[in-house]
Amino acid sequence: MFRCLVLLSVFAVTASAGVLSAAPPSEHEMAARIDELLAVSWKENGIKPAPPASDAEFLRRAWLDLCGIIPPINDGDGDGISGIHSFLDDPSPDKRERLVQGLLNKPTHATHFANQWKDAMLPSDVQVRRFGGDNGFQTWLRGQFADNIPYDKTVSEILTANGNANQTGPALFYTALQLKLEELAASSLRIFLGTQISCAQCHDHPFDHWKRKDFWGYAAFFARLQQPAQAQQVAFQVADIATGEVRIPETEEIVLPKFLGGDESGDEGGATRRTRLVKWLTSGDNPWFSRATVNRVWAVHFGRGIVDPVDDLGEHNKPSYPQLLTELTAYFVETGFDLNRLIRTPTSVRVA
Repeated sequence: MFRCLVLLSVFAVTASAGVLSAAPPSEHEMAARIDELLAVSWKENGIKPAPPASDAEFLRRAWLDLCGIIPPINDGDGDGISGIHSFLDDPSPDKRERLVQGLLNKPTHATHFANQWKDAMLPSDVQVRRFGGDNGFQTWLRGQFADNIPYDKTVSEILTANGNANQTGPALFYTALQLKLEELAASSLRIFLGTQISCAQCHDHPFDHWKRKDFWGYAAFFARLQQPAQAQQVAFQVADIATGEVRIPETEEIVLPKFLGGDESGDEGGATRRTRLVKWLTSGDNPWFSRATVNRVWAVHFGRGIVDPVDDLGEHNKPSYPQLLTELTAYFVETGFDLNRLIRTPTSVRVA
């Protein structure tokens, strides 16, 4: 029935007050909740779902989704489960769960996901090569996925990175965009919040409620980055400085840093603007960050996000399964932004 893996469901919510329970359910309970939500939607819309994938189909899809390659004939690393013969001959009812966990543990998975996230985060032009290539950034990302670092921590390291991109991988996010605050604002909004408001640089958004002041207020979080001494300088250093403001183009209006859809962020307290941005952006209370991440992971495994395109969440672009996205988002936050857990929830409840 599914392209590869049934991802997750949500932890229990009390029916009377909508209060989240103390702990999320087991992964089997999550899978059952996914089935329940999808079945309701299918019934309401008169959709007849495809039958469950066979073992051979599941094996191929799991390898392609998690490692980017087709499965080997035999187990190359002796894990006893991931090769074609060993998987198809295994009568164990939990073999799909063990396969998924085995693939998540493979170096090829970390490499595959690093490639996908790198392509999403960095511009696909010559600027990256100008700053020494993306090997350092990709190696750093690979380590994040190999160690299953919570995704909020990964994003925090990227957005607060300092130093030379050739020496510190995450800093390439900044130098590849030449420290241009409007590019940094547009890219971080699109990648990490799934929101496209770059057109609000010049005018109010034509299809959504965002205004110019919303865009430039968000961009102001990047206004206090050290700029290169010369326009053609290659070795950009990413560092915070004490001054720097944003004026809305073609006006005299200076805007303070402003959280998207929220309040202004004053410069008191000693924290840098980027630090204050990251604290807000990766918060479990942020209405966009976890939602955008869940939607992106869903798209990786199913070929299409619950909201499509994945980087255009908004009132003008409704999700295909609103309740499912809401509950998956809440679960992702409650489980500590654990990407592997987001992927790992088994389909064995369907195959028993």
